[in-house]
Amino acid sequence: MQTQTFEGKLETLLLLAKDWRTSEIFKAEAKKLIDEIMDMITSGTDLLTFARCLGALQGVIEIQDRWLHEQSYQAQQEIDSGEAGRVTTITFYFH
Repeated sequence: MQTQTFEGKLETLLLLAKDWRTSEIFKAEAKKLIDEIMDMITSGTDLLTFARCLGALQGVIEIQDRWLHEQSYQAQQEIDSGEAGRVTTITFYFH
């Protein structure tokens, strides 16, 4: 069995972004990558690789965070205009 590279896992995470149906999977996979980055600290990974991986993960999380904010804004606009059929609860997980 071939182990997926960090970049491959990051690509998978990016594919899970921007979709409510995969939100829980996104959070679980992001947690795994955060744990992998934490392991890099103790395993002696060179700083350039560590910084590259950390920056790439931060970028994907920022994409998801931005999308969540946009979804929240759109839902609020629908509620304010009376166009919303139902109220949607939105929870933010990344800060």
